[in-house]
Amino acid sequence: MFLFLKLSFDILIYRAKLAIIKIMIQDARYMIHEKGQVMLITILTLSGILLGATTIAGLLMTYQIRQATDITNSTKAIMAADAGIEWELYKISQERGDYQISFSNGAALITTCKRLDSSNCLYDGSDMESGLTIRSIGQSLKVYRAFEMTLAESE
Repeated sequence: MFLFLKLSFDILIYRAKLAIIKIMIQDARYMIHEKGQVMLITILTLSGILLGATTIAGLLMTYQIRQATDITNSTKAIMAADAGIEWELYKISQERGDYQISFSNGAALITTCKRLDSSNCLYDGSDMESGLTIRSIGQSLKVYRAFEMTLAESE
């Protein structure tokens, strides 16, 4: 009977050892697969970070290009507005208001000439008697810049 118990006990130990070995093998397989999952998650995370950084860099570059374009258009609009003031003064000095102006760089301009009593300029030599207000608005694409000049007789 003692031998039977000893054999039964040895068989139980042997089965326990086999069960532990099976569990260790399963854990080892699981760890191998888990390492692959960790690598995959790491690669996906790094790819997401790189994609985000690239997107932000591209967005900032777009803003810089847009700002440079706006500066160029702003300069064109300012130069057009300045030319409009000088153009109105030239028309007054020539006593002719039928001149037109155009720019080769795509800029446009709107000028108004008013007397200080709010009537329009006549371009007949009498405009300087009451003083003038010349307003010029330069435009390049969606950018507008304006100058205003007031001329009055000195007392």
